[in-house]
Amino acid sequence: MKKGFNENLLFHNTIDFWIKFCEENKINWNDVDLYLSFIDFLKKNKIKTIPFNLCIKETGGLYKRGKEKAEFLNKLQETGKKDIVFIVKVDNELINKLNEFIKTLK
Repeated sequence: MKKGFNENLLFHNTIDFWIKFCEENKINWNDVDLYLSFIDFLKKNKIKTIPFNLCIKETGGLYKRGKEKAEFLNKLQETGKKDIVFIVKVDNELINKLNEFIKTLK
């Protein structure tokens, strides 16, 4: 899982992390409810998260991907939930917990 991330960066926002995680595990990353369950899973498992205000204009990347991310963020904002994007430390603890999360999806 971690191999796909820039190994020079120890921290990632949960949106970018979620997209990469889903791509590697063949999961639809556009599923808002699934993303929110991912965030709940992180909190329940006491993974340290730092709230992060990700501006839609900052999502960048490839044009199509940037547009898809912007649409996804809009859907998340429409839920009315606060603190929906976080910064997480990408380490073995997080990777191991996410392997548990994957098992709950199958």
